[in-house]
Amino acid sequence: MTDRPITRRRALLAGGAAVAVASSPGSARAAVDKALVKKIERRAVGAATLDELRKMVALEAIANGRLLRPSETSVVRILEEHATQHAAALGQLMKDQLGTEPPATPRRTEISGLLGLRDRTAALRFASRLEGRAIATNISGIRTAYDSQIRQALAGIVGSDAQHLVLLRQLLHEQPVPSAFERGAA
Repeated sequence: MTDRPITRRRALLAGGAAVAVASSPGSARAAVDKALVKKIERRAVGAATLDELRKMVALEAIANGRLLRPSETSVVRILEEHATQHAAALGQLMKDQLGTEPPATPRRTEISGLLGLRDRTAALRFASRLEGRAIATNISGIRTAYDSQIRQALAGIVGSDAQHLVLLRQLLHEQPVPSAFERGAA
């Protein structure tokens, strides 16, 4: 060990060498970590996409089911269009960023509880539960994703879905904003 003082140049050279070694393509740990991160992100975005697809199908069925008033049907059709846009954006993200195909769109019969809706209140509550579940799924995805584009997309969808939840609560004559923080429903 030398008694020479560490200069900025030496510190920068040493730091650069350490970064180069840690991020070398030959590092098995880095490869495993990258693969694990991609797997986690695929799972998170896949779950969020499936929730949006589920909402899209259910909201279309609710809008076409003649259970709602005309003004409520108009609102539900807007929410359906938003779910369609969210699902498309997440599906594209899965293809472009994560190199995988998005999940298949579920059939109406595959959405538990949808076919049993008999009145407007039940239909609106069902839509509200779908929105709450989607919010919770997206928040979970934000917590687990490392990629900033994925986090940004999920956060934007959470904001939109929270607005949808407020609209549905208003249609149900419930308190539209019951708390300062919306966490969704698992």
